[in-house]
Amino acid sequence: MAQKSETSKTPKLSTWKKIIGWIKFYSIGIYNKADEHHVFLFGSALTFNIILCIIPFILIIFAYLGNVLESQDIYFQINLFLDKLIPYTAYTDQIRDIIFERVDEFIEYKTIVGIIGTIGLFLTCSGLFSTVRTILNDIYGIKKDKSALVAKLRDIGMVILTIVFFSFIVMLSPLFQIGKTIFADAWIFHELDLSSFEHYVLNLILFSLTLLLAYVLYGLIPYEKMSHKVYFVSAFWATLFFEISKYGFGYYITNVVNYGKIYGNVTFVIIIAFWLYISSVIFVFAAIFGQLYRERQKLLATSKRKLIKLEDLHLYLPKKLPKSSDFRIKKRKKKSNY
Repeated sequence: MAQKSETSKTPKLSTWKKIIGWIKFYSIGIYNKADEHHVFLFGSALTFNIILCIIPFILIIFAYLGNVLESQDIYFQINLFLDKLIPYTAYTDQIRDIIFERVDEFIEYKTIVGIIGTIGLFLTCSGLFSTVRTILNDIYGIKKDKSALVAKLRDIGMVILTIVFFSFIVMLSPLFQIGKTIFADAWIFHELDLSSFEHYVLNLILFSLTLLLAYVLYGLIPYEKMSHKVYFVSAFWATLFFEISKYGFGYYITNVVNYGKIYGNVTFVIIIAFWLYISSVIFVFAAIFGQLYRERQKLLATSKRKLIKLEDLHLYLPKKLPKSSDFRIKKRKKKSNY
């Protein structure tokens, strides 16, 4: 009886020790895995494939808008799309002028543009999703493989899903404006100034959609199914860091360095490439966060049986990524204080 009471009384850590243990675990884990999984090399490969996908994707957007909108509305949607892609006006004016000069041509040849864009997008996106799958399988320790036919069918499904998702984002602002027009006579629109409220609502919707897209990418692309919490952790950190880096990168190119004086007419291209690279690296790091969460949960389950101190969990991080089907906790040669 005494032995049972002794084992049931496990010491509880204070909140600050839990926080320190959490920071130690993730900081050491990220440091080790960033080198192990070649984060910046993966980020470069992902950026290259995204750039290849941008051109046919823009052609599809123009073809789609040319069929459903008038010319004046297309100008508005292009402005909105560029502001969301690169939210720094000083660097989008040049590309904005180039696109506006070609809008009438895109409207006239919208059918051909749509066909070329669709074929090009399926070809380039297949390579993009194959790259993403290779990255996630490596980080999550997934060794499963499927036939080339199944892989291509999955890629086609992801391409269709991506087109639907971004089409919805492009049409989000017009739908919002239609809603305002329908309810324009409501008393609340006359009594209150809701401009700031509209701004926050749109940002919240975009944040939620970005979180949803990240969750779908982390959940559907890898070949092995894991806990939904792993996907959510990866998606949450990817979305959060993306929003933070958007403002940080904007401050950097606006107040710290002037790329216009350095690169001249190709400034927009440099900014686009740099921003896509940052976003790609964030995507890879967020996947590592999800894998570390997965490993930490298994270590926590083990700590209940082996009385491992919670603040010492970082000492039990595996040196090499184990197979997901055969996870082994390799304890370092260090005696516990228990």
